[in-house]
Amino acid sequence: MTDPTTDTDGVLDLLMDDMRARDTILEENFDPESGGLRWASRSATRSIIAGVIRNGVLLTRAAAILLREDVAQAREDGLSWDEIAEALDTTAAEAERRYGTATH
Repeated sequence: MTDPTTDTDGVLDLLMDDMRARDTILEENFDPESGGLRWASRSATRSIIAGVIRNGVLLTRAAAILLREDVAQAREDGLSWDEIAEALDTTAAEAERRYGTATH
């Protein structure tokens, strides 16, 4: 696995991937009537920013579930831990430790 943080192009690719992912989340999940405003409207003691944080928690949980399912599917499809680790931007040992019990 090439360490993208040791070369400029790799770092730029990582930043662009992160920015695209963030933009996708915002495009799909953020408008004035979503998340924070809905959370705040349910109780006078809740703030919009607390609702935005809550949205982030829910999205993170959902993403974690999907990721476990995707890793399980990748293993069923025959991908090695090295291949999965490269996609996860980690080591094979860490990927297997974290997702080795993932079931589909």
